Amino acid sequence: MVTVSDLETALAGVDVTDANGTVTNLSVNDILMFKTVDNVQGLIHVSAITGTDGSDGMIELEMKLAASE
Repeated sequence: MVTVSDLETALAGVDVTDANGTVTNLSVNDILMFKTVDNVQGLIHVSAITGTDGSDGMIELEMKLAASE
């Protein structure tokens, strides 16, 4: 289980001031952090990428939402 406190500890010191919500050039095993407008936090793991462009490409993501404490 991932908690909000776990995320905050893991990301302490990471500068997200320029984060704009756009992610490009993803690779398998990349991990992304997110926070929704409703303050739900979580992690996204890129588990697979197939294809070469938008017409035949696919990306498989695994998500973990942080449980409130």
